[in-house]
Amino acid sequence: MSWLLLALLLGVAFWTDARRSVIPNWLTAGGAAAGVIVNGLYGGVEGLLGAAAGLGTGFGVMLVLHVCGALGAGDVKLFAAIGALGGMRFALVCSFYSLFAAGVIALIVLVVNGRLITLANRIAYVFIGLVYWKQFAWFRPSERSGLLKFPFMYAVLPGAVIAGYETFLLSNGG
Repeated sequence: MSWLLLALLLGVAFWTDARRSVIPNWLTAGGAAAGVIVNGLYGGVEGLLGAAAGLGTGFGVMLVLHVCGALGAGDVKLFAAIGALGGMRFALVCSFYSLFAAGVIALIVLVVNGRLITLANRIAYVFIGLVYWKQFAWFRPSERSGLLKFPFMYAVLPGAVIAGYETFLLSNGG
């Protein structure tokens, strides 16, 4: 039951994020609550604790990226719901694959837009500043209008599919 709810959550989140660049609070809060309730009903105390651990894991991993300015708050709350529905291991695996997919998408967009050389120069500047001059000013939040932006759900959906496939195979001995 929780896998069906997880698929529904991801589908609606993808649709709203792609159309309006927002993941509504009713969706993330409802997904998190559904995950805790369904896993508690079907798994008892163990299911309830697993949902809570997944919720905390999904939230915590993405909160770090939100604090750095890489993700919006809706993405953080979405991963809390993903963790509540799918569990701690699924939240971690889904986070990994989603971040990998986001990197691939970003690289493709940079190549298509001809901004890869600019990024390489910026990375070299940061590295030299860090190693040679021991300057950490690059880490401070600054004007972010020139940053590459796309809905994170473009990466979350394939990340969740791969994580689900891997999780299903591992849980069924395949």
